[in-house]
Amino acid sequence: MNASSNTATMPICHVIQGAVITNAEREFSTPQVSFSTPKLILDSLVWSRQEPVPALNVPLSEIMDLLVETGRWITADPQGLMAETLELSARTSVLPRDVLARSYQFLGGMFNRESMEFQVRHELGCPDVLDGWREITDAPTGRRHRIRAFPPRLVHILAGNAPGVSALSIIRGALTKGVHLLKIPSNDLFTATAILRAMAAVAPGRAILPLIAPFRGKLRAFDPWLPAAYVESLGCTPASLEEVLRESQVVFVVAGVTSQNQGFLTREQFQSMPRGAALVLVSRAGVVF
Repeated sequence: MNASSNTATMPICHVIQGAVITNAEREFSTPQVSFSTPKLILDSLVWSRQEPVPALNVPLSEIMDLLVETGRWITADPQGLMAETLELSARTSVLPRDVLARSYQFLGGMFNRESMEFQVRHELGCPDVLDGWREITDAPTGRRHRIRAFPPRLVHILAGNAPGVSALSIIRGALTKGVHLLKIPSNDLFTATAILRAMAAVAPGRAILPLIAPFRGKLRAFDPWLPAAYVESLGCTPASLEEVLRESQVVFVVAGVTSQNQGFLTREQFQSMPRGAALVLVSRAGVVF
């Protein structure tokens, strides 16, 4: 079906293994609205069975740290991503705008540690079987057994009843450490990818900070989207990109790749770094020239 000529095309992104894909290569339409999406490359959606799933040996406590930080990021909305998601959802959802607004207002609060710890204790088998092996010593056979909850590989057909459904699915998927393919619902095209983009924005730096803190160096951080107060709450000093490169002996690049930051580090910027300084590229190579 063809959309009317005065209907603006709404972009829908994909998030694949932490990378945000925004190319508008496919278009779909209804009488009310038209959409553009990247082309699906099916091989990129499959995690090889010859490799362990990526979160298998990540402690559950670290996963919860990430989820809690994701909730704070969603609430603070430093890039305006959630505000944009609300506006896009209001154009396509059957829910009234004020209902959607309240849902997004409380979305970050779903990522609270107490709730996640309850799920783990009462619904997912307890932390010990998610993080490692539990020894069973009272089997009727008299033998000792060891059990573990191995991460699943699942395809989720998400329901679009309310934005919280996507949040619950993503939280549960992270806590079980699996590889999850999310099929977004036609009546909520934007919430799941917005949450995944929030996780991608938080994840890289969150994992590195505890590792470098013991070196007791001064930590400077550049992020054009995050408020200074948020950066300071992580124990870092907000700085410009030029200051970070010019004054640091070791620079970690942890930005998730988006269409806005591809190639944002140039050869000239590298040359401004002190002699002997090191650059550690943790993110994908696309952020470097």
